[in-house]
Amino acid sequence: SVNNFKKINSKYNIIFCFFPLNIELEYVKALKNFAQEVINFHIEDPQAFRTNEERAKYATYIFTNDLSVQSEYEKIIGKGNVGYCCSISLNDISLKFRDNVKKKYDIIFVGYPYNSRIEFIKKLLPEIKKKDYGFTLVGGDWSKRGIDLPCIDELIEQDLLRVMEESKITVLYNRRNTDLGTDPKIPKPVSVVRGYLECGSDSLVMLDSERPHHSFNGEVIFYNGINDLVEKVDYYMKNEQERKDISSRAKQRALRDFTYRARITKLLNAVRSKRYYYEVK
Repeated sequence: SVNNFKKINSKYNIIFCFFPLNIELEYVKALKNFAQEVINFHIEDPQAFRTNEERAKYATYIFTNDLSVQSEYEKIIGKGNVGYCCSISLNDISLKFRDNVKKKYDIIFVGYPYNSRIEFIKKLLPEIKKKDYGFTLVGGDWSKRGIDLPCIDELIEQDLLRVMEESKITVLYNRRNTDLGTDPKIPKPVSVVRGYLECGSDSLVMLDSERPHHSFNGEVIFYNGINDLVEKVDYYMKNEQERKDISSRAKQRALRDFTYRARITKLLNAVRSKRYYYEVK
């Protein structure tokens, strides 16, 4: 706890600071008093880069979740001291995963209703209405957005996993820089941060192809625009066994490679062995 800093009377080899964006700057500055090396893992890049940038100068090594800002961090702490790790988003420490769950939903769209997602759903809506499968919006406050589709508003992580486990297909859409009023000088994101938790749900995951850099190898179905999404949804709704085979492989990969334990272990091993630059996949 940052409130207990004054009670620390020993030094550590490494302090791993996860999500420094959520820690007050004065405490981030103090970390170097207690460790030979301070490792920051910055998430919410590049949208949160300006806030993360303030904290970067107090680290000896940084991992970012988006390669678009790697060179910017290197200007602050030196070339070779910035690695990449896609989002650590599958919590194998507290989440409970189920097998062979009966499917209650056909297709769900998961994500907070940022403006870009609202516009995407509005464009998708006429095509959805032509189909005989169900389509449900999940997360945030979709029920207040005036869209004529069933909605399940904000859920805690375990309940979100439960809904995805009960869905045949989970559709995702990367948010855009404009959704958070981002500084226009910040680079466009290139690395995928969605899908890693969702792959653990045994639901077929579909994600827009706007960001080219990711760690998937056949576990996610990428789509390019509305028409491509509709065609792929139609295909995988009709080809049940193929859909199940992909989602099963995705879950196996997620529980092996995309978990908190697996990725943090790789991050720390990279630092200990001085493997700069290191990319965690």
